[in-house]
Amino acid sequence: MKTMKILLIACLVFLIPRFSSGENSAAFFRCYYDELNLPQTTILSIDQDSKGYIWLATGKGVYRFDGYEAIALSEIRPDLRDVLEVYTPWVMVDDDEKLWISNGYVYDLNTGDLYKNPVSSTPTINMPIIDTRGNFWFNYANRFARYDRKMKQMSFLDMPVRGGFTRSEHYVWGMADCNQLVRMAVGDGSIANIKYDLPACINDVSNLYAINDNTILIGTKSSGLWKYNVSLRQASLVFQENYIRDILCYDENTYWIATENGIYIYNIADNQVYHWKKDPHDVYAIQDHAIYSFFKDKEGGIWCGSYFRGLSYVPNSQCKFNSYKPSKKYPGLEGTVVREFCKDNNGNLWIGTEDRGISCFIVSEERFENYSKDHG
Repeated sequence: MKTMKILLIACLVFLIPRFSSGENSAAFFRCYYDELNLPQTTILSIDQDSKGYIWLATGKGVYRFDGYEAIALSEIRPDLRDVLEVYTPWVMVDDDEKLWISNGYVYDLNTGDLYKNPVSSTPTINMPIIDTRGNFWFNYANRFARYDRKMKQMSFLDMPVRGGFTRSEHYVWGMADCNQLVRMAVGDGSIANIKYDLPACINDVSNLYAINDNTILIGTKSSGLWKYNVSLRQASLVFQENYIRDILCYDENTYWIATENGIYIYNIADNQVYHWKKDPHDVYAIQDHAIYSFFKDKEGGIWCGSYFRGLSYVPNSQCKFNSYKPSKKYPGLEGTVVREFCKDNNGNLWIGTEDRGISCFIVSEERFENYSKDHG
């Protein structure tokens, strides 16, 4: 156990947790590329069931991941291999422990039954929305559809639909052709709706996230992330980036944005944006530029799906780390195999290494001093 601890510390070199955001703070990413051993590496969508299993939608079907290995749903149900081993852009676990799959099927997690979903047996690209009344909403085949699960009734709003789908407390929001944002009221009967013409600067919408009934985050394929005020019909650019793939709300002020160029953290309270990118020299940074999907689990950790490097996990995004490595910036930290830590009466940390003597971290100055044979 102690050998394992030494090896882990040697890899991390020296990490100090922080609880404030800033340019130098970064999340600790655990990459599961080798454990997954998938036939291809792209994770398009992520969800979790009540037992804690992580369900992954990939370019070659659905997989169940327990933290150690991934098992294809087609292996659990080999009799339906032809149906299940297909391109799967999304999966969703509902509150009845049913796994909804983009290919038009539903898998009962309790009984193991697989059947066609009652809304559409044809594949759909956009994940459905569950509104505040428990109704399912789909956008497909040039229509928005609302499915009342209790009454088993369908309602439709016919119009050419595009990408982007989200909900707020009283509305479901979608995109229609002609660059229109559509607000649909949560309720019974016919679907009451209002259309908003978005400005020309917002085009090729890829996804939506409703902060509340009046404010929508709009991700695009080429013109970045925008914040849209519905009542004022005004849009403001949050940041410019190519292809916003996913938007996740971590808490009331913090949003994670998946892009083709890493992860952005957007704090709406202070209007600050932080950018995490792939670092080939840091095994605990994100391992891919192209981030496709997010999921926040029951412990508050974030699962990240990428295009080339599969699945990564951030244990708790509120606990940030500063990383200190032997470098020109920290010349006093020379050892790479850390053995022990000790704190003195002044609050400084003494670090014993196996390869370069002893270093002292002066906490108040964020500076290292090294004591070894080379330094007399």
